[in-house]
Amino acid sequence: MLNVSLGELLGRLDAPAREDLVGVVVVMMVVMAAAAVAVLIMMMLVLVVIIIVMVVVMAAAAMVVVVMIVVMTAAAMVIMVIIVSSWSW
Repeated sequence: MLNVSLGELLGRLDAPAREDLVGVVVVMMVVMAAAAVAVLIMMMLVLVVIIIVMVVVMAAAAMVVVVMIVVMTAAAMVIMVIIVSSWSW
């Protein structure tokens, strides 16, 4: 005979280890949601690091271009000075 006053086996779903199956499922869903959020945060941090590296590389490339422009300007000025000084007035 079933004892309804204790609520045992009536409206209750048990997992294999006698825990409440709904509670186990809820805990698993919360853990999976927390894991998904952690993975999302880690992916965002990796993207931020990649963006920072790209900015640093672009700044280095810009500095190389500026240095090349300065060197070419200095070389052009030296060539102009040599050409002008070789003229005989």
